[in-house]
This record gives sequence, C-alpha cells and structure tokens, in this order.
Amino acid sequence: PRFRFDQLMAMAWRMMLPWGLVNLCLVAMVLEWGDRLAAALGVPLGAIAVPAGWLALGITWAVTAWLDPIATDNRPLPVEPLASGGNP
Repeated sequence: PRFRFDQLMAMAWRMMLPWGLVNLCLVAMVLEWGDRLAAALGVPLGAIAVPAGWLALGITWAVTAWLDPIATDNRPLPVEPLASGGNP
C-alpha cells in the first residue's frame, strides 16, 4: 500500500505546514530569548531548548489531531446484492 499524490498533498497542507511554522517560530524565539532565559535561570541553553521543542511538538500534534481528525476509513465497502438477482 502507498499514498496517492492527493493524499500526500493533503497531509502536507494540513499537518506538515502548520508543524513547520510552529517549529520555525519556536526556534526563532529560542535563538532570540533562550540565552537570556537560560542565564537568568542558571541552566544551560539545552535545558531550555529541548523541553521547549518537545512541548511544541506535543501541543502542535494535539491541536492538529483535534482540528483535523482522521476522516478516511480504509475498511472495505460492503458489497450490495444485485437487484435483478442475475449475473451482471
């Protein structure tokens, strides 16, 4: 089984683009204010950046799942009997 092109494009627009924008904003904030916050708390920058990245991933995933639930059902469709009762 593989994804069709339209499924890949839908996933890119619905999930990957919002995740990428959130990641871009988070990295920009950590680069701008992370060192000052880390110095104020007396911890290394990684102690701020890593939990912030995981928190952003979790929040973005939860919001995406809540706003765009899975709408596809891959179970086989039921076969309806022929109305005439004969061969097709």
